[in-house]
Amino acid sequence: MTARHALYIFLAGCAIIGGVGEYFDQHRIAEPVAWTFSSEVALLFPIFMWYHLDSEARGYARSRWLSAGVIGLSIVAIPYYLVRSRPHGQRVRALCYCVAFLVAAMVAMLGGGMVVALFA
Repeated sequence: MTARHALYIFLAGCAIIGGVGEYFDQHRIAEPVAWTFSSEVALLFPIFMWYHLDSEARGYARSRWLSAGVIGLSIVAIPYYLVRSRPHGQRVRALCYCVAFLVAAMVAMLGGGMVVALFA
């Protein structure tokens, strides 16, 4: 598995979560807390896998605190990791890719919801 595969798995998970959320909305069912919690936890695995594989490929020494931050507060820890692990000329580009990936994740969630809305 490569870091890119982990990102694809994350996007697929976002699409699934968007689709399930739309299913609950269409059937006027409150989203179960167990589903919400387990789906969010499940999305942490590909995020951490990407972080692990990317840092291994770059030879970046991961600290325990940064690893915990990637799990607990990804929205802050991943941009920090990108800035620290990239050479000086590639930091802004890495942050732009991070923002673009967040947009892609939102589009995947919306896309999953649209597929369920079309076929439900």
